[in-house]
Amino acid sequence: MTMWMDDRSTWPSSGLLGTLGPAERATLLQLGRSRTHEPGEILVKEGEDHREVYVLLHGYVKVVSNSRDGRSVLLAIRGRGDLIGEIAAMDDKPRTATGVAATTLESRVIGHGAFAAYRSAHPAAERAIQGYLLRKLRQATMVRSALNGAPVSQRLAQVLCHLGVNHGRRVGTATVIDIPLSQRELATFIGAAEPSVQRALSQFRRAGLVLTRYRRIEIRDMQTLATHAATG
Repeated sequence: MTMWMDDRSTWPSSGLLGTLGPAERATLLQLGRSRTHEPGEILVKEGEDHREVYVLLHGYVKVVSNSRDGRSVLLAIRGRGDLIGEIAAMDDKPRTATGVAATTLESRVIGHGAFAAYRSAHPAAERAIQGYLLRKLRQATMVRSALNGAPVSQRLAQVLCHLGVNHGRRVGTATVIDIPLSQRELATFIGAAEPSVQRALSQFRRAGLVLTRYRRIEIRDMQTLATHAATG
């Protein structure tokens, strides 16, 4: 486990672990128990009263919610260094969304009491957690605001750029997103009809901006895709 503890630079700055100091991070990662989750496993479920917190060490989680008509809507992607379930642990209310393992996932599962005691004993960590929650809220607001009213191809470009910057890995000149996302999930993420997303992806492929393969998306021209995201 020490490979996860010491170097802040190994954790994304957008997640909690990348903002904690070495001592606070090491203490947090000693709490609870280690778990491996298979793709499709539910970590937290919308409406449930469980209070465990999951620290994501490797892999990805899809955060989804049910719409009024019963459809599953993709809300966010969480990856290494992120927390899942911390809101219910902090306000003692039911889960607000469902977290599903998108890939094989390693986590540290921390009980409600241990998480509360950690926050109380480490003021610097508590401030980092509050900052992390604010960043997530700000990011969600910015994403929804950017998607509001824009053409489907522009919305899709915005989301692909967002995923590439936050969760992509460089392979040569391409940015690879190794998160298995269906066209239906991308459609719910940007609030569009699935056929419209299919047409936009086809447009991007023909223009050489993206390459879609099984369980992954390659962004071949991030600069042009980002320009399309900004201007349509």
